[in-house]
Amino acid sequence: MAFFTCIVIVIILMVIFSSKKNHTQPAPKSRNRTSKNKATATLHNAGNKPENPANNILPQQSSAQANVSTVIAELMAQDNENKQSADTTVDDELATFTITSGSRTKISGSENTEEGRWLAPDTSITIHNRNLTRGFIFYGNRLKGLNGYSLEDCLIAPDLPAFRPMGIENYTEFYTDASLCYWPSYTGLSQQCRGVYLDWLASDRSHPNMPIGYVFLYFYGLERRIIANKDAIHLIDVREYLEIFHEIVRLRQIYGSNNSFNNYSGNLLALMIYLRPSVTKHLKNELFQFSNELFFKLILAVTVKNEKPIKASLALDWLRYSPEYYFRSAARRCKEEFQQLFFLKFKEYFADGMLIKPNKTRLKIDYQAANRSAGRYQWDNTNLPDPSILKTPLKNLIAIAEQCTDQLGDYSRYLAREDSSRDDFDALMLLPVELLNVNNSPVISQFRQWVNHVLLEQNGLASVRDFWKNIRTDLPKAINKKENALMQRVVSRFGLVMVPDSRIQQIKINPDGFVVLYQSQNIANFLPDQEFRSIELLLRLGVLVANIDGFIHDKEKELLRYFIDSNKYLQDAEKQYLHAFLIWCLNNAYGMQGMKDKIEKLDSGQKKIISNLLIYIALADGVVETREIKQIEKLYTALGLDKSTVASDIHALSVSTAESVQTQPVTISEHTQTAANKPENSILDAAVLKLHESQTSDVQSLLSTIFADNEEEEQQPPQPEVHDSQKLDNTHQQLFDILITQEHWTRNEYLEQCKQLNLLPDGAIETINEWAYACVDAPLIEEDDDIYIDFEILAELQG
Repeated sequence: MAFFTCIVIVIILMVIFSSKKNHTQPAPKSRNRTSKNKATATLHNAGNKPENPANNILPQQSSAQANVSTVIAELMAQDNENKQSADTTVDDELATFTITSGSRTKISGSENTEEGRWLAPDTSITIHNRNLTRGFIFYGNRLKGLNGYSLEDCLIAPDLPAFRPMGIENYTEFYTDASLCYWPSYTGLSQQCRGVYLDWLASDRSHPNMPIGYVFLYFYGLERRIIANKDAIHLIDVREYLEIFHEIVRLRQIYGSNNSFNNYSGNLLALMIYLRPSVTKHLKNELFQFSNELFFKLILAVTVKNEKPIKASLALDWLRYSPEYYFRSAARRCKEEFQQLFFLKFKEYFADGMLIKPNKTRLKIDYQAANRSAGRYQWDNTNLPDPSILKTPLKNLIAIAEQCTDQLGDYSRYLAREDSSRDDFDALMLLPVELLNVNNSPVISQFRQWVNHVLLEQNGLASVRDFWKNIRTDLPKAINKKENALMQRVVSRFGLVMVPDSRIQQIKINPDGFVVLYQSQNIANFLPDQEFRSIELLLRLGVLVANIDGFIHDKEKELLRYFIDSNKYLQDAEKQYLHAFLIWCLNNAYGMQGMKDKIEKLDSGQKKIISNLLIYIALADGVVETREIKQIEKLYTALGLDKSTVASDIHALSVSTAESVQTQPVTISEHTQTAANKPENSILDAAVLKLHESQTSDVQSLLSTIFADNEEEEQQPPQPEVHDSQKLDNTHQQLFDILITQEHWTRNEYLEQCKQLNLLPDGAIETINEWAYACVDAPLIEEDDDIYIDFEILAELQG
């Protein structure tokens, strides 16, 4: 009877233990390793890993490497002050059976394995017909977790069955099922998954396609070995300590592309440095090329304590690990560009770095184990401040980060689109100017060389065909708004002005014609006034008159330039633009096509204005030859004006002009009078004055109408209608409506929303993103450990 009573008591205790395990264990943050929703066995294709942090996180900084010596020196100084005695009490872990590393040691599988033990590096053991020769594992049938109540997840129990051995060297896919969950345990794995895991342990443990859940299970053992001895860390042999450190580094080199593994393994390395600085100081610098929250706090604390300036890389780490800030879509999608721009902006505000006075709050070292059965740990460091809690410096850094994010918005939206590339010239032209100036892309270098040639050798004159050739883009059939906008965006990024500029003149560029480039930084505030418009139109008429015989003489060009330079009402920026515009007029055959029909529709008064302007231009050089009169008559005829009035118009206007400057009237002569013989260009000045006085809104409107582009803008195709196939179903629409209420969701919050709507989390993201692609050619939802809604893409969807 007593025997049965004992059995009942044991069963009750087991039930209580199981309840405690299931209800009191805190839920660690999701690591997004493999989907929890896979209810059936699947093959995991490592070519499609669950996550790729290269797309989700900002680039790792070298701040750890740059500051590691200072941190280790500080920790060593503290270690010397607080030297532990050699007889420090050890915890349960040191009571388990361990094997000193060194020469290879072999353990028989038939040895007593009741109590779990640590197999040191280079220890060999045979498990289920597999020879494991590298150690670094916990082996046995029983081992309590460091949390005190659950079993150790990483313990390899030899009594549990495992699938038959299979060579993994030539495998690209590995078996997984629901038992390989977010927080796997060896005892919880299926028989097939145990077989895959043991096969990997029996290999060199470096297959790049190994599902990350198996790698984490192995990492748990390395982590436990360090944490279990945290209060007597010096009792771990130095050689073994360093071998564990190197093993973690090796794993990171293979599997560090996984965001979660990168973070957890980096934290363990930082903890190992913190616990034994005197050992890790001998490691080579390249081993410290990692960044994580624990190491960041150490570096920041030591930097501030020593009253050293905080550099850009450490400032960016501050943002990365602050719970009060998360990076928006542009910063995450364009992580390298964001980092580069942040460094440039940070230097603008803090040329010598950011100095912070040490605060009174002391640093606490927090370590959240990857191993669920290990828990969370904390160390108080009374010798170091904790500047990471300060608000003002963080606000300054957030302001810089937000500025960078805004500047990268257009570039980010372009990269979000399907089939886009960072090497696209369109993409490069969306970069902030600061980044474009330091960009070494071959296409950028080629364009710069071509521009220099155009400016130095061709007086800024460039064919439209060459322009498109040097941005490595096919010449379009027509330069419409979209194409013109690209050309303007290109030249503005290089500090250039392109004439004609669509912001200033409504002149259509001919693909077979020319544009004029010149360097200027003042075009952004360019506001053409009435005087500018007068000279602009005068130049176009002047070129028409001068080119009536098919050739423009140098003196006529000089005369047209004089129209610009002699005008005291024009600003320097306006004159610079008009000189470039004159070059454009002289090299583009815009002709008179279509003008005749427009002039025929004018009334007699309006036609008189046009004829007077032509005569003023003809009179401007002080002489009108018989040959020129004939040319003007042809021009009159071409424009639909009465050519018989040319001579009388010339006489009447020349007398009027002469009287206005108290000089003799211009005569019609067979002889040529040079501009140099003109008395101070008085007639030219009078012509300009007359033209200036005649300007009214009617004249401006009239000339603008005549010189308006004759070729209609290419009609844009109508926007396609959104069909039912491009709409979300009701359930996914409900999820969409919930998600767009905020930009950032934790994974647990997102999982809860999917659970309430009975949706598979991964499938819901895929469905919504496919819909977004169909509508605006870009994804709406981005995944890291958490969920982010791209509000810029949302605005396009809602538009």
